[in-house]
Amino acid sequence: MLLDLDLGSAGHQQERASPTSAIVTALRSAYMAEGGWADADWSTVIALAHLQGAGLTLEAGGRVLLQVAPVPKPSKAVSFPVEVNGRPVGTAVVARSASGLLPAEVGLRTKLAEGIALSALLAAALAVSFALLASRWLVAPLHRLTVAVTRYGAGDRSSRAGVTDRSDEIGELGQAFDTMAAELERQDYLRKALVADVAHELRTPLAVLRAQIDAVSLGIADFSMETLRSLSEETDRLTRFVDDLAVLAAADATGLRLERQQVDLAQVAGAAAARLASRFAERSVSLDLDLERAPVLADPGRLEQVVVNLLTNAEKFSPEGAVVRLRVSHQRTCAVLVVSDNGPGIQEAEQQRIFDRFYRGVSASGGQRVPGSGVGLAVVSEIVAAHGGTIDLESAPSKGSTFTLRLPSAA
Repeated sequence: MLLDLDLGSAGHQQERASPTSAIVTALRSAYMAEGGWADADWSTVIALAHLQGAGLTLEAGGRVLLQVAPVPKPSKAVSFPVEVNGRPVGTAVVARSASGLLPAEVGLRTKLAEGIALSALLAAALAVSFALLASRWLVAPLHRLTVAVTRYGAGDRSSRAGVTDRSDEIGELGQAFDTMAAELERQDYLRKALVADVAHELRTPLAVLRAQIDAVSLGIADFSMETLRSLSEETDRLTRFVDDLAVLAAADATGLRLERQQVDLAQVAGAAAARLASRFAERSVSLDLDLERAPVLADPGRLEQVVVNLLTNAEKFSPEGAVVRLRVSHQRTCAVLVVSDNGPGIQEAEQQRIFDRFYRGVSASGGQRVPGSGVGLAVVSEIVAAHGGTIDLESAPSKGSTFTLRLPSAA
């Protein structure tokens, strides 16, 4: 009969019975082989104890005859009597691991735990590395953008983010900032150039007016009709320039106020041509008219301003003896006005910006900055847009320029 000294349950005794009974059986066999414990062979018993990872103590007659150590910790000791022919010859105390696992199982579990821990460590290291790389990939362009915005806010108008290696939202944000900064820098340049241009445009007529007035007041020149005509022309020049600036200011504020009525574009163009006839004649530039009735709903005053600006530009850049052609026609749903000249033309790179405010292009023939303030064509563009129309340019060096205006027809 086996006796559990740990006061464990019957089920627990049954769980331990099989491996421990093998040790007890081996002890009984060793005793019976030699007829006692004196010359007993312990090798089998010791091997079984090591195999099971158990500590074993054999006691008989109050003495310890055999002890297999070390005893597992934590451990649970169970005492079994060793009987031969129904007679007790000793007591075996077997100490086993409290978990009830064999050494191989313990080793396997240990290695599995170590493997899991190592895998978790590697996974954590990879996750941290990936997180660092991802954060750097995300944060680096944002940092560049932040630095660029800070520098731009501090007054460095050349500051750019330079995020050109990204096609995601961050890349789009960086490119949008660079585009905005470039446009603002261009506008800033144009505003600065405007100060010089306005000063130049105002200085010349004012100087002429001042000189002629002084000459008359000092008696150097007589106050004649010719002097009066010269003063009137310079005054008109100043008035046109100030009016152009007023048009741009109105467009920037609440938009142009148009007094629309049904008018004939041909009549408006004819009136503008008549207004400039003397100017064309002074420079021996011919004005060829081909005006077909083309009714439109428009502000006649503003529309005449557009035609005057286009004809003035054509006359200014046409050589003496050249011909400027003015055409008006009606095409289905639109009225078309065309002004063409035989001037030096406009370089292709300049054509996209010719309607920008205060922009003065470079002469296609001489490579010099063209005269003027860069206001006239900007005014034309604003007035045409306010009427719901379009204006296009076709030009080539040494082949002149052609401006084509299209307005919705009122027919």
